[in-house]
Amino acid sequence: MTPDPVDQARRLANDRFPDALAVILAGSTAAGRATASSDLDIAVLIGDGGDTCRETIRFEGRVVELFIHTRAGLVDLVAADIAARRAVLQSM
Repeated sequence: MTPDPVDQARRLANDRFPDALAVILAGSTAAGRATASSDLDIAVLIGDGGDTCRETIRFEGRVVELFIHTRAGLVDLVAADIAARRAVLQSM
């Protein structure tokens, strides 16, 4: 049986980011179009003092794309996406 992706996202957020200010599940899972092989796209807002980064991990056998941001880093990345005419974070 394939694990529920929403439950997986919750477990990952609770395990890895217990002090997160916000966690958002995005992508095909959030849109209701996920398949058993879909990755999880998760945006995480952490407190200032942490590092803004993007990383790909495997959690419970599923590929997860993490978009980890501080408030200041989020502002900078949104500005960069706008300048590049991309809407990665804005669409999340």
